[in-house]
Amino acid sequence: MSKARGVIGLDIGSVAIKFVALGEDHRVGAHGIVPRLAHGGEVSLEEACRIRSILERRGIESTRIAMGAPPTMATSAVLELPPRSSGAPIDDLGRMEIARIMRAEPDAVEFVCWEIPFAARASSGTTVMGVGCISDRAAELVGTFADAGLTVESIEPECVAVARAASEWCEAESCVTIDLGASSGRVCVVVRGKVAMERDLGELGVLDRLARASGESGLSVAALRRMIGHRPEGETTTPRSTVSDTLASEIAEDAVRAVRESVAYVHGRASDTAVERVCLCGWGAEIPGVAARIRAELGAQTTSIGAECATGERGSPVFALAAGLALGVQDERGKKRGTRS
Repeated sequence: MSKARGVIGLDIGSVAIKFVALGEDHRVGAHGIVPRLAHGGEVSLEEACRIRSILERRGIESTRIAMGAPPTMATSAVLELPPRSSGAPIDDLGRMEIARIMRAEPDAVEFVCWEIPFAARASSGTTVMGVGCISDRAAELVGTFADAGLTVESIEPECVAVARAASEWCEAESCVTIDLGASSGRVCVVVRGKVAMERDLGELGVLDRLARASGESGLSVAALRRMIGHRPEGETTTPRSTVSDTLASEIAEDAVRAVRESVAYVHGRASDTAVERVCLCGWGAEIPGVAARIRAELGAQTTSIGAECATGERGSPVFALAAGLALGVQDERGKKRGTRS
C-alpha cells in the first residue's frame, strides 16, 4: 500500500496504461499496469473511472496526474525557420508549419518548440524541434479525467519525458533513446538534455512481431511474452528460445538502422556517426538479447531506463515514460520553490 500524494505519471499506451507515483526522493512509491478496454482507442469515461478506482485500491491518495500527449493527437517535427535575428515570429511560423503537417488550422493547435542545441547541418536559419497537439482533443481528454475525479496537471511531449527519465536514472544528458512500445517504436536523439529529433517507427512495435512469431510457432501471444520476459540465464536453447532470439535480432537490427539514420540527420555527418549512449525503454527493452545486440552493433553503452524503487532496485523499463512524466511536474514545482523536490 502506498500513501502517495504527489502527481501520478500516466503513460497511455495502445494496449495498456502504465502509472507511476514517485516519492520526494524520486524513487518509485507505487506503479501498475491497467489493460486498455479498447486497443488503441481514446480514453473513455469508463476507462478513466477504472484507473481512478485502481489507484484508490492501491492506496494512492493523489488525484493529480501528468500524462504524455498520445500519438493520436500529437505530432513532432524538426523545423527549419528563419534566423531569430531577422525578427521573424519564430513561434507563429513553427505553429503554422506543424498545423500544416497535422492538416489542422493553426488556431486549433497547441504548440511548443525548442532550439536544437547542436545541429551541424549547413543552415543560416533557426533549427527547432516542434511539437503540436490538437487543442480540442486535449481538452476533451482533460474533461474525461475530470469527470472521473482526476485532475490533469500537465500534458507534455512523450519524447521529453523519456529524455528526462534517461537523464535522471541513466545519467545520460546526451544519448539516443529507443522506446520499444507494443504497437510502435520511437527513436529520439537527445543532445545536452534536449530532444533534437524524434522518429516514430511502427516497425519497431513489439506486439505485431510477437503475434507473427506466435502464429509461426503455435504459441499464444501471452505465452510468448511470458517466455521472452522470463527466460532464465544459461537456459539451453529450445524452439521457444530460438523464437526469442529471432525477435531480439530483428528488433535490434531495425533499431540500429533507425539510430544511425537519426543521429546522422541531427549531426549532419555520415551514416556511421558514432553513438556513445543508448537508453532503452518500453516492452521490447525487456526482451533478452535486444540490449546486447544493439550494444554490439553500435559499440555504445546500452542500458535500460529503470526508475529506482523504494527497495533500491531498478524498476522495469516499461514504466520509464510514466516515471519521466511524474518527475517533470515534481521538478517543476521544486524549481518554483527554489529547491528540487
